[in-house]
Amino acid sequence: MSLLLCVWAAMSTQGQQQDHSNLVNIKKGGGACLTEKDCHFGGICAVDSKTCHCDPTWTGTHCSMLHLLPARKGSGYPTVPATTQLPSKSPFPWGGAVILERNGNENNTLYHGYFTEYMLNCPMTYATWGTQTHIRHATSPSPDGPWTPLDVAVPAAAGNPVIVRAPDGMYLLYFTNHRWVGPQRNCTGPVKDWGPPYYCDSSTANCNTGISLAYSKSLHGPWTIHYDVVNFSCTNPGAPVFAPNGTILLAYKTWIKQGRCVGVVSADNWSSFPYDHFPTGGLDSCLGTAPEIEDPSNMWFDERSNVHVLFHEKAWGGAATSPDFGRTWPDYNSTRVAYPYTVLFEDNTTLACEHREEPKVLLDENSLPSLLITQCTVATLAQRTLPTKKFHSGETQFLTRIVMQPINTRSL
Repeated sequence: MSLLLCVWAAMSTQGQQQDHSNLVNIKKGGGACLTEKDCHFGGICAVDSKTCHCDPTWTGTHCSMLHLLPARKGSGYPTVPATTQLPSKSPFPWGGAVILERNGNENNTLYHGYFTEYMLNCPMTYATWGTQTHIRHATSPSPDGPWTPLDVAVPAAAGNPVIVRAPDGMYLLYFTNHRWVGPQRNCTGPVKDWGPPYYCDSSTANCNTGISLAYSKSLHGPWTIHYDVVNFSCTNPGAPVFAPNGTILLAYKTWIKQGRCVGVVSADNWSSFPYDHFPTGGLDSCLGTAPEIEDPSNMWFDERSNVHVLFHEKAWGGAATSPDFGRTWPDYNSTRVAYPYTVLFEDNTTLACEHREEPKVLLDENSLPSLLITQCTVATLAQRTLPTKKFHSGETQFLTRIVMQPINTRSL
């Protein structure tokens, strides 16, 4: 058994001794309401009973939580997990997105994943995110794996991938771009031979980040890259939704005086660069502002044309909804829990993520979410990086994995 599976087993052993009803036996609807807003736009407020009736996607008395189902053991990316034993034979990931390609036959499906990897099997560290990452393309016959790694869709340095197909058939792969063109640490050999990490020093290089776009008519590429689709400092794009006239609405993370901000920007169409229309009134008018808010997901429409988005809060996943294509987000609050840090598996074991970030959803044939894709920090590694000028005692390294958990799609 791999060391990662041992880590999972240790966590799961503890989990088997616990009652997980709080993760699965959640009351679906029934909360008192006067309007749809009281149900977080995740269902309707029944006229007769004045109680919330939740859509399949949502649960909780007021439809505030994703209706998550147990995950398949062994699902996620990479299929062969990285371990706490270094050097690792597999990469350490940091978030990803999945899209379905039908190939003209509903019985001949192929799922494409685009995953941030720390290059050359180096463990994840926060400060090398802008120097050591690229976006890997992988495919699978099933939505949650097993995954076959293929080409590098976006070379170093790049992260936060999210994928969507535009109404004109073009595939749009948005990502956070970095200006790093220097070397990377190589962690494929014995640990004693690893050098120190490379960091971007703004005194010698352009360390700015922004949102860029790779687009192609095929999920296999080749990709044409347009850097900086917006002209302000931001990261963490969320794939857009499209109005009938082609107008796009895209989420991002930035920083304002009040703290971190998840905002939205729009444009007349996906190729109208730079995107510079702000439905909420300007860069400082965010859909949510909080000390730890980040990582907006791809957005989606529900059957009542509400726009939904997920994001990462301090110790849980949050969500917000707009009934008017991004102009207002009346149900946002920083304490709403849309998904927990704990992942429940089909065998009733659990994985307690130290952090569960970078939420994305796989949209099904009805363009509704069917799979939650998140970055899980499984464990803090005992070994730090070599000391550097930036980190005199070395930087903390983490064991990471992308977990994939089904979302309910059936009416109950």
